[in-house]
Amino acid sequence: MKKFLSVIILLIISSIITNGQQVSPAPVKFSGIEKNTYQNLDHYFVKNVNQTRAVIWSSNMSSSSGWTVANESGTLSTQWTWIQDTAHASTYFKQYVGSSTYMLSPTANQGVFYFDGITNLVNSTYGYENSKLTNSTPINTLGHNAVSLKFYQLYKAYNHDTTLIEVSNDNVTWYKVLANPDITANGNANKYAYGIKEFNITPWAGNKAQVWIRFRFIAPATTSSGAQYSGGYGWMIDDVSIEDAPSNRIEFSELWGGFAAQSPAMWSGYTKFPSGQSYPVTMQASFTNTGGATQKNVKLIIKDLTNSKTGTSANIDSLPIIITDTTYVDIDTLSTIGTYKYAIKVVSDSISQIPYKDTLSLVVNNYYQGLYSRDNNYYNGYRRWNGVNGSSVNAYQFANLVEVNAEYPGFWAKSIGVIIGEGTTINAPIKAILYRGWGQSKTVVAETDYHFIQANEIVHTIGDNPHEINLYFNNYTNCKLQKDSVYFVALQAFGGSDSVWLAVGSSTIPQPDYSMYIFDTDNTWYYYPKGTAPAMIRFYTGPPSNINEYNLTNAILYQNMPNPATNTTRISYELKKTETVNIDIYDFLGNKIKTFNEGRVAAGYHSIEINLNAFASGTYFYSLKTDKSTTTKKMVVIK
Repeated sequence: MKKFLSVIILLIISSIITNGQQVSPAPVKFSGIEKNTYQNLDHYFVKNVNQTRAVIWSSNMSSSSGWTVANESGTLSTQWTWIQDTAHASTYFKQYVGSSTYMLSPTANQGVFYFDGITNLVNSTYGYENSKLTNSTPINTLGHNAVSLKFYQLYKAYNHDTTLIEVSNDNVTWYKVLANPDITANGNANKYAYGIKEFNITPWAGNKAQVWIRFRFIAPATTSSGAQYSGGYGWMIDDVSIEDAPSNRIEFSELWGGFAAQSPAMWSGYTKFPSGQSYPVTMQASFTNTGGATQKNVKLIIKDLTNSKTGTSANIDSLPIIITDTTYVDIDTLSTIGTYKYAIKVVSDSISQIPYKDTLSLVVNNYYQGLYSRDNNYYNGYRRWNGVNGSSVNAYQFANLVEVNAEYPGFWAKSIGVIIGEGTTINAPIKAILYRGWGQSKTVVAETDYHFIQANEIVHTIGDNPHEINLYFNNYTNCKLQKDSVYFVALQAFGGSDSVWLAVGSSTIPQPDYSMYIFDTDNTWYYYPKGTAPAMIRFYTGPPSNINEYNLTNAILYQNMPNPATNTTRISYELKKTETVNIDIYDFLGNKIKTFNEGRVAAGYHSIEINLNAFASGTYFYSLKTDKSTTTKKMVVIK
């Protein structure tokens, strides 16, 4: 179960690849009319596309003729259905997926095929879905050495449903292509893909006497207890054609954009980092030749729009059709405070330039308010694992990677900021921990007091600048950050009946996810697979003088003794001046079960003894509240 979360994306991809099958790279991403929407729009490449390409075969789906529908055995009876126009889709499909709104094909009012997955979910019809839509008569592409498949679609993802294009030249062996890899490969629920799609299918369909095209919708089996984790919304297809591929075309298939890195092998992926770190800016991009001609002398070019610097990658001498390659370029070394914006493009001998859709941004902040962040400060509405393992909620930690490569002018750990997502239990306890090291040799160098999450600290609204909880370290003895060191900034949650969800953050430009799960039961660390929307955990730094501003306190709360305790335990504290003191004890759910009103207490060392006869076995929290501060620690009672 522990490894399930870390490999689920790989399992989704590997389950659709067999010997001899290939998966195409992802198409270019474009965030268009809505957030959480992906399209593939040809106008980005209009300068590079031969507008007189021959149409080898086409179907506007004005009738069901020319297409066959089949379901895999053991699946639900729901299958691809031809309808006269988009308005004839089912009520639930129109309500949850849409019909005419995003079905942009020119002949959408003359007939389309669609697969309706949402009706099963709404009606609690549980089972596995796997339906295929295939052209009935084989297509002859002889004489056409480079061919592309084009179609219009409307797709809304649920959780783990998959949309596939399958190509065969013998009706026996089928080559599988992810139709919407930006969504499917990342398990992105509730995201749309609509508009025109185009894939180069030359390796399987170029210059062939017979070609078959198949659209397949797959959704995992649903159950009455787990329907919310699978099933699907639906997929609509129209205006399918096979055409000559444009001679000269390259598409970005993956972009690790705007990332400061120590070296090409160790991507840092920051959107923000403190000045003085002098991070070299290294951009990496993967792109695919989706045209019909081999591209010569392909290069990646990056321009710093802030100061007009330009960087050029090493030359790729030859990029054959349907081949993906990856290269990187170093452009700058940043340490001066400011915001830096970069544009990225790919060129070849035949293509003047193909720009990536967005500029990329990096922020270098003042080290006095130093901040390491990857999440762009945009809450995208998603959340990260709350520790559920089976039917219970486990104690766990979630940590983000931070690299420190310089000491000057002296970086000290100050606090960890977190954004908490919906579904979190009010009054659930959390704390932050700072680890130094790699592998299983990580060492705790700082931690915070316990914090009980309040209702107004849970983020409900998608957008910029979500509410942040800032947890300050309570002991700075070992908090000076070491040069050339790796740190993990972790949020700890304690399980039981308390769910804690970490918000996930990303703007329209994806960021890499350098995160790990830590299971408290066995202190085992698991990497989360590389995603594009990191958990919103930030790391704040500052010089010693600034740290001390946050470390001044007139009260020190000590660990209760003994701990674990059985019948009695002693809680001790120390005051630097006279204060009004209250000591509150909370159960694991955050309910206050005991209060000791100590009144005005003079400076010095004090303690109270707690009778535990009425306490059941379990975890409790006790807080020392004075005129200007509150400090909380954990105690365990064993009967």
